[in-house]
Amino acid sequence: MRTVLVGTPTDPYRLKRRDLSSNFDLSNSYWRWVDFSGQDLSAYRMNNIDIIDCKGGLSVLPGNRWTDGIV
Repeated sequence: MRTVLVGTPTDPYRLKRRDLSSNFDLSNSYWRWVDFSGQDLSAYRMNNIDIIDCKGGLSVLPGNRWTDGIV
């Protein structure tokens, strides 16, 4: 599921659990000025996602767990 989340430079959008896909697929999403600090996103597929001017300190990302065609 593609998500498009956009905040502002002075008021970043705070990522909420309801923003995340129930099928754990955030591929092709676009996040700009989003604060996802402290989130555990390690279970999510995040292929081809644009994360621009965001805050994500202490977040856990999926790393190389997901590759095309292999789950």
